[in-house]
Amino acid sequence: MQNASRGSSVVVTVGGDDKKVAANTGERAVVDQNSRDVYLYSDIDSVSAAKCVSELRKAKRDAAFSCSVLGIDALPPRLHINCNGGAVFDSWSIADVVKEVGAETYIEGNCASGASLVAFSGSWRYMTAHSYVLIHQLNGCMWGTF
Repeated sequence: MQNASRGSSVVVTVGGDDKKVAANTGERAVVDQNSRDVYLYSDIDSVSAAKCVSELRKAKRDAAFSCSVLGIDALPPRLHINCNGGAVFDSWSIADVVKEVGAETYIEGNCASGASLVAFSGSWRYMTAHSYVLIHQLNGCMWGTF
């Protein structure tokens, strides 16, 4: 996988066993329509937040439809996180939608800074044995002329 700072790696991937990486293509996500899994595997910025929010809501709608056809209760989306964090306001926007859709969160490796806000917003929170969470005081700023 290419370095995320070069803009050539996947930001959000939806899908189960057939996760793909779109290296050097400029693609931001690969979508499997039959899954409720959403993967947040790079830094959080306005682009990744918009995609993650969109995919979480889509996963919720798809699961609700599939479960209604089967006559069972809707299963919640699952957000898998391996992320260094990023912009605080973008992290809050993802966290709000995680709560809205009732997503379960899975920490798979690194969960730092703003990603911890997202992870702790889940209805159920899981963490693999060798994962870690970094929590620190929030910091953000705005500037301009008035």
